[in-house]
Amino acid sequence: MALLLRMVAAHLIADFLLQKSTWVEERSRRGWASIWLYTHSLAAALLTYVFSGLWHAFWIPLAVFVTHLLLDRWKSGRGDTTLLLLLDQLGHMVVLVLLWALAVGLEWSVFVKTVEQLAGSSVVWVLFLAYAIVVWPAGILLGKFTQPWRAESEAAGSSGLVRAGLWIGRLERLLVLTAILVGRLELIGFLIAGKSILRFGELRGGSRAQAEYVLIGTMMSFAVAIAVGLVASWLLRVLPPMAL
Repeated sequence: MALLLRMVAAHLIADFLLQKSTWVEERSRRGWASIWLYTHSLAAALLTYVFSGLWHAFWIPLAVFVTHLLLDRWKSGRGDTTLLLLLDQLGHMVVLVLLWALAVGLEWSVFVKTVEQLAGSSVVWVLFLAYAIVVWPAGILLGKFTQPWRAESEAAGSSGLVRAGLWIGRLERLLVLTAILVGRLELIGFLIAGKSILRFGELRGGSRAQAEYVLIGTMMSFAVAIAVGLVASWLLRVLPPMAL
């Protein structure tokens, strides 16, 4: 596992620390003709080779160079979206995991066994369901419930970024749930205080309807996340690690 972590560290340094925005822009314009496409791929390959310390395994940097070249060329010219960035990074991570598995001689049966263990683990499913609930169903439910007050708040002149409230709610519920699962309940108080400070300037000059709407939404969002977190914590205590 230490080898994999070193290879990932090399990738992150090459992709986010050493790569310049001008390289990316020229890559998008010139495609295969851009020298920076090859320079960046070569840098990623050399860093992986050095960080891995496997001096006789020349096939590792060669594989990194080729796959990095292909993935970066595929991404170039397709826009600069979050989805493309995530897909690009996922592709790099998959390549690194496969190279690591080959380097340490990990057999396919080990992968299969690991997947089977994860699929049958109650811990994995409890965590997955808890985080999924606070991100999607909880947001929809809270949106429906606060709809009447949202209309009054908008009528009172409230404005803001499009869908900002949706993402703020999701992030705060994720943080609250994580605080409960790791047993750091005091972090919830810091989150409430932090959000109150950030909202103070906005609400001071707003109407009472806006302030009450924000307060209702925040308290409901925290309440849902706390409830889900408590249930998830209880399930993690009472269920056996391998429930299936």
